[in-house]
Amino acid sequence: MKKAMAKFLTSMTIFGTIGLCVRHIGLSSAAVAFVRGVMGSLFLLLFMALTRRRFDRPAVKKNLLLLLLSGGAIGINWLLLFEAYRYTTVSVATLSYYFAPVLVTVACPILFRERLTKKQILCFAMSTLGLVLITGIGADEDAIAAGLEQIVQYIEDLHFDPEDIENLRGRNLFSEEFLAYLADFKFTGDIWAVPEGTVIFPGEPIMTVRAPSIEAQFIETYVLMVINHQSLIATKASRIARAAKGRAVSEFGSRRAQGADGAILGARAAYIGGCSATACTISERDFAIPATGTMAHSWVQMFDSEYEAFKTYCEIYPNNATLIISVSCCICVYRAFFLCKHCFSLFSV
Repeated sequence: MKKAMAKFLTSMTIFGTIGLCVRHIGLSSAAVAFVRGVMGSLFLLLFMALTRRRFDRPAVKKNLLLLLLSGGAIGINWLLLFEAYRYTTVSVATLSYYFAPVLVTVACPILFRERLTKKQILCFAMSTLGLVLITGIGADEDAIAAGLEQIVQYIEDLHFDPEDIENLRGRNLFSEEFLAYLADFKFTGDIWAVPEGTVIFPGEPIMTVRAPSIEAQFIETYVLMVINHQSLIATKASRIARAAKGRAVSEFGSRRAQGADGAILGARAAYIGGCSATACTISERDFAIPATGTMAHSWVQMFDSEYEAFKTYCEIYPNNATLIISVSCCICVYRAFFLCKHCFSLFSV
């Protein structure tokens, strides 16, 4: 019994190292699964040859269909596991993977008509609760990556002008050797990053910078600033778009943005996250994001009544009028519907 348990623990330990290896292999999950299957087959053939075990062809032929189905299932199993290693942490992926036997236990009454005991039901409930608490399943911990294009542009253009060198020289803090280095500065490192729009999770790298420390430190602040800002906007936009369930969501954040760049690049990030249009026309020009808009609140304030403001706006834009109303004001909604009902000849709905 002890010998069998030792073998079992050894096999589980070996299997647990898979995630550590796969995370550093620069191949797709499908390629890793395929190569792993080929190498495993070769190893088993060698093992059978060394131990002089025979290949039972009649038994293989008899169970060929089940063998093919189980082989396909384990291939899909590996593929999904290796994908999980890339999209979340190794610990979370491995823990979720080892939850599979618990699911099998619950499925046994359906598949094999086995009866579950109270202890098994309790263990299932506790295991499920533990998985949810540790992995955070169900919590909004995912985010949307954005900002890579601006980082690449910044790094490609990163340099120090003569004016910059003179400004630094005037501080009397840096040697001429260092200033000469800055005058000829060029980023020579390598960068790996997930594509913009990729769903990212806690604990996994969004971007990896491999460069001399001085070069990496030069870009550190800008990289963090851009990724944090644009990923924040993209993530919020994604959650709003998902909540809209297919209905169009437009981005109107320019008035509350932190500066002009915050508005323009914020609109870009919102579009990456799922918004279908923006009110920032510069973003339409620079990034080909569809522009849309509606009347300003100041427009309504220029008229004696809200109804008159709505009516005049629809007369000016009969084919694409979008009325702005306060969702917390039932009277505004009533006036908008009243206009649609009684003045439909003014505009198309």
